[in-house]
Amino acid sequence: MTIFYYQIGYYTEEESDFAVLTHSEQFSEQDISDMVQEAITALYPEFDAIRKQRASLHPISFKDIFHGDSWRNPTKNLIYWLIDNKGFQRLNYTSKWRTFGWADVLDEKDWYDYRFHHEDPMIEITQNLKKDPKMKEYVHRTKT
Repeated sequence: MTIFYYQIGYYTEEESDFAVLTHSEQFSEQDISDMVQEAITALYPEFDAIRKQRASLHPISFKDIFHGDSWRNPTKNLIYWLIDNKGFQRLNYTSKWRTFGWADVLDEKDWYDYRFHHEDPMIEITQNLKKDPKMKEYVHRTKT
């Protein structure tokens, strides 16, 4: 049996982080982007509720989705979502997907110059999220 390796992560000007996952199926970067978008759609309402509880004005970033609320629920994040919902396992990688972690996931113009220069896949995901009916109640609160 062939095992495929995936690097999923993010970057900022100061830091980056990634997880190494494996799967028995081969996925393209676009396939991974589609799964990340699905995960954000599934996880965003809980993250938004936590943000409201904390009365935070900080937008929910990809870094937040990637790490989750590690203090309260360390398994509620992107990587565990991919493991639980898409059959991934942790290991080494074949392909990598990463994004600039500081930008608002619902504002493709946030940090745009930096993200565009690095061909950031979240720009397209953000545009798609803004069109997704499941995200409509959240999109109107963004600055764009």
